[in-house]
Amino acid sequence: MNVLARTLGVALTLALTLVTTSCTGDSSAPGSSTQAPTGTGAASGLRSPSDTPVPAPGGGDVSVTVTPTAAPSPVKTALNKPATPVQGITVRITKADAIRAVAQGPGEVSGPAVAVTVEIDNQTASAFDSSLVSVTLDDARGLPGSGMIGRPADWITGSVAPGKRVTGVYVFAVPPGNRRPIRVTVSAHPDLPVVVFTGNV
Repeated sequence: MNVLARTLGVALTLALTLVTTSCTGDSSAPGSSTQAPTGTGAASGLRSPSDTPVPAPGGGDVSVTVTPTAAPSPVKTALNKPATPVQGITVRITKADAIRAVAQGPGEVSGPAVAVTVEIDNQTASAFDSSLVSVTLDDARGLPGSGMIGRPADWITGSVAPGKRVTGVYVFAVPPGNRRPIRVTVSAHPDLPVVVFTGNV
């Protein structure tokens, strides 16, 4: 029994020694360190902020006051009269018809509408970029007409060759009681004055 007891005692002591060693082992072993990386630059993947001021693109200066460019005054005319926002370019509304439009696009509602036919006549020596033509409509109450994309809508695109003209149709939902008058604003190009046509439908 004494031999057995001594054997068990030695085994227990050895087990306690191994447990103690594993709990207090060398902290330099792989996976045992909890210290955050202290490297800089490429070693840490981070770049140190620069103290050198970076000039503004184009050499701008926040202390300089920039004078805004005034938008050109709109050209106003009657619904059935042409207008010339710039020499050689004539804008006119050839028709403004009361129709019943059929909803085609998201959010559209079938119902009473006005179809406006816009014409751009280019009598200059160069092609006129008509890809940016914009047409809006305000009714007699000053409310914007909701644009619709279904037939007969056929917007102006592309360009107008010298000596040629192009037409486009723009459809707006407008209640019958709000059409006397309507105001149609045509922007033939962002660089030109807009043309405002006013009249009854």
